[in-house]
Amino acid sequence: MKHFFLFALLVCITASTQAQNFSTIVNELSQNLNTVTNSKEETTQTVTELQPGVLQIEVITTDIKSGKASEKVYEFNMADIDVNTVKAYSDKDIILVQLLASKKQDLIKNTEDREKISYQDAVEFSATDINNGRKLEELFKQLIPIATEITEKRLSHSGYEQQVQWLEKNIGVVALIDRQYNQSIVSNPNYPGRLELKIDEVTSKKTESNAYHFNLANINPNSLVFEIDKDVSVVNLETRRKLDAVKTFSDGVQENYSSDFVIYCESVEQARDVQKVLKEAILLSAKKIENTIPTINSIGDGLQVVNNYVAKVTINDTSYEQNFEGDCVVTFSKLTTDPKNVTQEEFVFNFKDLNKNVVKYSTKGKNIMIDFQTIGKNDFLKNIEDGEQQNYTDEFSVELSEIEDAIVLENVFKQIIELCENKEVRLSNSKAELVNQLSSEIKRVDDGKYRYDQTFTSEDNTKFQFKSIEISDKSSTEEIYEGNFKDLNPISIVFETSSKSVYVTVSTNYMEKIIQYYEDGEIENYQDTFEIQAANIENARMIATLLKKIVEMK
Repeated sequence: MKHFFLFALLVCITASTQAQNFSTIVNELSQNLNTVTNSKEETTQTVTELQPGVLQIEVITTDIKSGKASEKVYEFNMADIDVNTVKAYSDKDIILVQLLASKKQDLIKNTEDREKISYQDAVEFSATDINNGRKLEELFKQLIPIATEITEKRLSHSGYEQQVQWLEKNIGVVALIDRQYNQSIVSNPNYPGRLELKIDEVTSKKTESNAYHFNLANINPNSLVFEIDKDVSVVNLETRRKLDAVKTFSDGVQENYSSDFVIYCESVEQARDVQKVLKEAILLSAKKIENTIPTINSIGDGLQVVNNYVAKVTINDTSYEQNFEGDCVVTFSKLTTDPKNVTQEEFVFNFKDLNKNVVKYSTKGKNIMIDFQTIGKNDFLKNIEDGEQQNYTDEFSVELSEIEDAIVLENVFKQIIELCENKEVRLSNSKAELVNQLSSEIKRVDDGKYRYDQTFTSEDNTKFQFKSIEISDKSSTEEIYEGNFKDLNPISIVFETSSKSVYVTVSTNYMEKIIQYYEDGEIENYQDTFEIQAANIENARMIATLLKKIVEMK
């Protein structure tokens, strides 16, 4: 800590010394920047130090014949001038001193007759003779390295809070010739890292109000550039991966999420400072939002956190009432209400079936959501809409109010999935008990189109009989499969879905046709595969798990 204060003190002393050196040279420049007369006009030049490193030079040119005068006021940071381009040269009957901005950037502000503002990459000043021109050239060159050091060391904040306070204080009104930007930026204490920018563009004819809510952790620091947009300095901001993560409002009404916006500045210097402070704040903001992410120790705790965030979400005139109920196997209900429709959706699923690597938040139009997809894109999500079952699906989404909520819940959902992945299913080590449990799991199933009366029996726990009667409104078919557990391939035992149905597929080793098959009491050809219908995904999962363990037992 002692070393830090010594370093800070040294920085302050150095900055103060450089500022004094700059002022001393500006005073000498003022004494040498004289009134110059040639055959056509008289030019009066006055230099002012706006702040350490920054000059304002007023040039009033008067036509000798007509007496008509014009005024130009140049404002620029000497750090932006390419030292290799500063030179005095003759142009007909006058000596000029040229200054060019580095990389030909339009960083020199020019206000003409207080009526027009433009930015340019070069400026020239008049000298009384070549000796005066050389002196001006020398003084300008002396100012450049001093201004560069001053600019680089300007604005040293000790932490995130100080950086945000500076932004709140310094982003404000920008007044131009024909319009004015009334800006305010504030931090939102409810969402760490969140800043809310409001911009009212005022002209003689109208006022447009826009607002941008964004989290600094989502802003790409490499996107921060200050530039000139016609007659005004701006700082451009863009989100990481160009994700539409900026919540926008127009006249108080939420609009589509966006990936970029600008902050208006009254000068190049302010734009430079805003850019620097924003970049520093971005680097510290990620830790702020990380600290809001809870550690989940149980499924119940995790779902309680989730429900607190998603229970009621309103976007303009559309509302979403959402709820998760259950443990690892949950029912997610989502009631969507807009002026034209009310839609009730339900998704029944097991968290362990979700791919945690693709759990991500996204935006679409005015909505922000977390998107989920099953592992392998398997249709393992039971979908019910307005009370009627739809086909099984592989994806769904949860609506949220704010980006920060989505960032937190994205992490919470991943923790829940991991807890469910690690949740063990304890099964008996007794083959007889496993067969009895399997028999109780295989039962009548009705998928709306067919009813399946199913039984699974085994007299000696080595051989089995699976009987299924498929019943529809018009007919029924009885199928019987008889075989040995040892002939079944455990790898082949998987559960699948088709439309609204769930079933377990079972095949023999090497796909040998050695399962005896009967249809409506008649002996048919031997089979290598049969299917067991299940009531739901969890029923199918348990049937597959039990059967696989039985087959693997010696």
